[in-house]
Amino acid sequence: MSTAETSRPRPLLLSDRGCPYAHRVLSLLDHLGVTHEARQAPIGQLPDGLRSWSPSGRVPLLVHGEVVIGESRVMLEYLAEAYAFASAYPRELAARTLQRHAMALMDIVVAPRLALGDKDLDEPRVAECLDIFESVAVATPLEPCLLAFHFAPVWLRFQWWRPNGAVTRAIRSRPRLAAWLDGAVRLASVARTGPSQHDSEDEFRAGCAIMNDPAIARRHGATSSGDVMADANRAEAVVEPTTSKLRRRPAGRSLRRSPR
Repeated sequence: MSTAETSRPRPLLLSDRGCPYAHRVLSLLDHLGVTHEARQAPIGQLPDGLRSWSPSGRVPLLVHGEVVIGESRVMLEYLAEAYAFASAYPRELAARTLQRHAMALMDIVVAPRLALGDKDLDEPRVAECLDIFESVAVATPLEPCLLAFHFAPVWLRFQWWRPNGAVTRAIRSRPRLAAWLDGAVRLASVARTGPSQHDSEDEFRAGCAIMNDPAIARRHGATSSGDVMADANRAEAVVEPTTSKLRRRPAGRSLRRSPR
């Protein structure tokens, strides 16, 4: 690491305790060996100093000198460039673009199901995304990279928080995708920086209790892990039995084009 890099302030990550989106960033920082500060608070409470950078109380939040970022995917890309992470993305433009596309779909379509469960699930759209994830994953070596750090914490929480949910079952029905995700979860930096299953499940139950009480949700909604969830959807985070089933798209069938 250059003298210029070592003279910079340490990255500061503020988040809910056990937040999967913060886990992404912690995994990358650990892999890069970057000295950093992490301030975590129980869900519904504010990490120390958060309001100085985020008046709304949004977490996770990365602060690095004058740079303040509130989206975990952007945090990953920023840190990868700031600390010269050579294997962040493939060198080939097409492969790099496909990985970025998969990461965006994870945040927009799939990861919100951690909070929403199977409520109003768009099964064809989720199945389409999983098809894309599988094609990208099987073409990606299972080693530290932004795709692995982006996907692994979310997949881990699906297994802990939604073990019988439609998304979890659908991923398990794709052996190649499930094997790649399981391998990503076992990467050393992911394993070192994640919470225990027991603690994570306790935080999830606490979060659901907050979200299902409208008065509490209004008071604390902006402090909960909202990396991919709109505030309007937060009160929908209900723990309930799941019955939906996702069907795989038949081979050769054209993908449904979704509105932009």
